[in-house]
Amino acid sequence: MGALECMLERNPEPLQQFSALHDFSGENIAFLRAVAEWKSSLPASFRGSNNQEDYSAIQELIHERFNRALRIYATFVSTRDAEFQVNLSSHNLKRLEDIFEASARTLYGDKRPVDPALPFESINMTSVANVNSSAASTHGSEDGIFATSREVNSSALWWGDIPKHFDGSIFDDAEASIKYLVLTNTWPKFVKAKRNSLESIYN
Repeated sequence: MGALECMLERNPEPLQQFSALHDFSGENIAFLRAVAEWKSSLPASFRGSNNQEDYSAIQELIHERFNRALRIYATFVSTRDAEFQVNLSSHNLKRLEDIFEASARTLYGDKRPVDPALPFESINMTSVANVNSSAASTHGSEDGIFATSREVNSSALWWGDIPKHFDGSIFDDAEASIKYLVLTNTWPKFVKAKRNSLESIYN
């Protein structure tokens, strides 16, 4: 786990590219990167706190952080918005839905759920050369492969009430679950591929 976490923190691009092109799970690495970036942006007074006095003191900042978290939810978790949904347990999914789903429907509309059996139904295939790298890194499995026809509207902002259970730990369980999934599935394949690549160079 330590080696994986080190790579996610210092140089995640090769792992994300490998997972998208060879393991078809680029959304997992993109989700972990998005959550890590979101957590690092949180003020110390907010991390792990649901104190209402803290909320009142930094209300505007809390709304900004909620909107960033809402976009992570819509991009990677929501059954209605995410083109490539990360694989969470029903318990973890429901916890995030309880926090974000009502706001997501208000901002993004009442879309039909994405069918996990037909995830490519609304995807346009494009050449690797024509996919914008920054957009690809946002959407995970489209990294260098797909451009989505249905994107989350990043300009839409939520300024209503913030759910009382929203805090800096909201993604912790989902993050741990996806990180373990990467560790047991994608990471061994990535390490093996790198080892084989080095052996081919020296042989």
